[in-house]
Amino acid sequence: MLGLSPAPEGSGSMPVEGACRIERTRTIVFLAMCVLIGILASPMRPGVVLGESMAPTFHSGQVFLTSRVAGREALQKGDVVLLAVDDQVFLKRVFALGGESVWLLESVHHGQRLQEVVPARQVPLLLRSKSRYGEGPQLVRLTVPERHVYVLGDSSTNSYDSRHFGPVPLDAVRGRVVVSRLFHLWAPDAESTSVAMARERGRRGGLAVTPGGP
Repeated sequence: MLGLSPAPEGSGSMPVEGACRIERTRTIVFLAMCVLIGILASPMRPGVVLGESMAPTFHSGQVFLTSRVAGREALQKGDVVLLAVDDQVFLKRVFALGGESVWLLESVHHGQRLQEVVPARQVPLLLRSKSRYGEGPQLVRLTVPERHVYVLGDSSTNSYDSRHFGPVPLDAVRGRVVVSRLFHLWAPDAESTSVAMARERGRRGGLAVTPGGP
């Protein structure tokens, strides 16, 4: 009678555990691919904020979603939009639409022209002051061209926007933000902000990274 030696304890469970791990990995990869394909196939696009020009609404590292804009009628004052200017992508808020007026105080500091937006309610007071004293910054009325928008950053002292590059044509608007805060890729601390802002034009940007194109 032949004797059978017992199999080492646990020898049968090792292949099963390995197969389970492989199956779990395949499932995770499959689900991740499904999510990615779903995002790329949808009209919405994700983006990542770089810099603090839209603080306190948006902070560096914040992930958001945008949808495509069909035309002027789809935009309203106060909308946050993604736009391409000088081969860079910016995140800004719509301040005025085509045909509307923007009042600006223009001055020159160290040879550089500076513009500050003036609230409409302050214009009469400034006009009276200008007619009386005739000195100081120039008050200028800018009419936004049709099919253009005038955009500003929420952090006005730390933003590169229409005060610098002027009104933006609607064709340059890549999308409107529909979900402002999905999650943060990194904490908006001083170090990360400094690194992000170093990539902004003149440290006044408000850049955004948009995977997958417009």
